[in-house]
Amino acid sequence: MDDEDYAYELTIQGQLDPRWETWFDGMKLSVATGDFTILTGVVDQVTLRGLLNKLWDLNLTLVSVKRRKAGVIE
Repeated sequence: MDDEDYAYELTIQGQLDPRWETWFDGMKLSVATGDFTILTGVVDQVTLRGLLNKLWDLNLTLVSVKRRKAGVIE
């Protein structure tokens, strides 16, 4: 399995207050147009799994997950 860290963008249904940012393991939280919140950051697979579990525990709807190699600009 690949040990590299990747940059992820998680789109969540609903608008979270920016104060939640500290709860999401260093991911940057921003509110998008419409009724969405975007979490972005560089994490490994273990941290990503923890983030997905937190979203599940909060009963938040995950709309999409995008992945790219860390440091690569699209």
